[in-house]
Amino acid sequence: MLKDTNEIIRVVCESCNISVDDLLSKRRKKNLVDARQICCILMYRVGFNQQQIGRSLNYKDHTTVNYHLSGRRSNSSIMLNRANYLLSQHKNIPDPV
Repeated sequence: MLKDTNEIIRVVCESCNISVDDLLSKRRKKNLVDARQICCILMYRVGFNQQQIGRSLNYKDHTTVNYHLSGRRSNSSIMLNRANYLLSQHKNIPDPV
């Protein structure tokens, strides 16, 4: 069961073909930011709060998580679809509420 943030990060990194170190870095390349947004969506659906998600992704605080979850990024619907695809592939992640 994907209950911890490290397991979700691992699954997203495999899906996006990036390393965990890259995902947790401060770099802002589009593919890394997209993967972080997918992590935020999945972690939030599993039940982590924004502060916990921010800490697990090495953010300064929860506001970046809030931005990822708000849908204000231009490709948010694409990231939501990718998160839904991962949900369907990993039945052990709870469905969205």
